[in-house]
Amino acid sequence: MLCLSAPAMAEAQCEFPATEYDAGSGPQSVALADLNDDGALDLIVANLDSDTISVLMNAGNGTFAEDVTYSVGSGPRFVAAGDLDGDFDLDLVVANELGNDLSILLNVGDGIFVSAPACAVDDGPYSVAAGDLDGDGDLDLAIACRDSDGVSIRLNAGDGSFADGIFVEADAQPTSVVIADLNGDGALHIAIANFLKATLLLR
Repeated sequence: MLCLSAPAMAEAQCEFPATEYDAGSGPQSVALADLNDDGALDLIVANLDSDTISVLMNAGNGTFAEDVTYSVGSGPRFVAAGDLDGDFDLDLVVANELGNDLSILLNVGDGIFVSAPACAVDDGPYSVAAGDLDGDGDLDLAIACRDSDGVSIRLNAGDGSFADGIFVEADAQPTSVVIADLNGDGALHIAIANFLKATLLLR
C-alpha cells in the first residue's frame, strides 16, 4: 500500500489526510519521474517482498491510476529513474539486494517498460544513483553495496548496458548514495551514507 499525505493546518495541530494506492508487497522506496512525457510526475515503487516494482501514472491532477506491476530481481530495495539509453524517455534501474544485481527497465514510450539484461553487482546493492560520471553524455550508475562495504561504479556503454564495475571502498554498510557536483568544479561527486558508522563519505 502506498500512502500519499498533504498537510492541512488546524487549530494548534497539523493533520495529514491521506490517499492510499495499492502497490506490491513490502514497498521499500518510491521515486518520482515523468515517465510518459505529459508534464506530470508519476510514481514508481520498489516492492521488496514481491520482487516487483509498481508504476502509477499521474492523471495530471495529483491522483494516480491503478498500479502496473513489473517483475524485477530478488529483493528490490531501491528504484531510480533516468534516460539510460539516450532515447529521451526515462528508464528505470532497480537495486536488488538479495539478487546482487540491478534490473534495467527501458521505456519504449508512454511509460511502458521492457526488461533489459540484468547487471550483476557486488554484494548487497541497497541503493543506486545515476549521473554522467565520465563526461561522455551517458548516465552512469553508482550503487551502494551494503554487504561489501563499498560503492560499485558502472559506466554506461551508451545503450543502457553497463561495463564491469569499479569498486570504491566506503565505511561500514553503505546504504544510500547520491551523485552531484558538490563544489561547483563541473565534475560529479559521490556522497555515501554509511549505516554502522553514521558517517558521510564524499568521493
